[in-house]
Amino acid sequence: MAKKQDNMILYLLAGVGAYFFFRKPASIPAAIAPVTARPTTTNRMTAGSVRPSGSFYVKWYQAALNQLMGINLEIDGIVGRETQDAVINFQQMWGLNIDGIVGPETDYALNAALGTPGYTEKPYAPD
Repeated sequence: MAKKQDNMILYLLAGVGAYFFFRKPASIPAAIAPVTARPTTTNRMTAGSVRPSGSFYVKWYQAALNQLMGINLEIDGIVGRETQDAVINFQQMWGLNIDGIVGPETDYALNAALGTPGYTEKPYAPD
């Protein structure tokens, strides 16, 4: 009788093992999936724009402007007068269209100035 029970246990373990071996892996929910890229430039904010916790993209470019221009913007994700003035100064320094908004052209210049791989000091050219 012990041999039959041992065989049953082996069959049961083999079945469970096969289930886990052949099943499709579960996808990682977006809420816990690792983030590999910074936010996109579609998140345009103008002076006075406010979000409850600020925008991660705005925080990114506030930090970038601090690093590149040696200024001390508050990194709060909110586009205030100081942030917009810093964007305008950066756009003037790089010979960009001066509008105070971090659009694709200014975003590209920020990445080029930071030395982000894949960005050069060549002017922004839309695809």
